[in-house]
Amino acid sequence: MPRNWPDVLGDIAAHFHFPPAALWEMDADEISFWHHQVLRISAMASPPTR
Repeated sequence: MPRNWPDVLGDIAAHFHFPPAALWEMDADEISFWHHQVLRISAMASPPTR
C-alpha cells in the first residue's frame, strides 16, 4: 500500500469525484482498487513514449 494516504485519496477524489465521506468509509482493499484504476486510466491518457 502507498505510504502517502492523503495523496492517494486526493488522486481518487480528483479522478472520480468521490466526496470525502465516501473515501473515509472505504477499506484498504477498496482504496487500493480505486487507486489502481486511477493509475490505469492515467497511463492510458498519457502519450506513448518513444
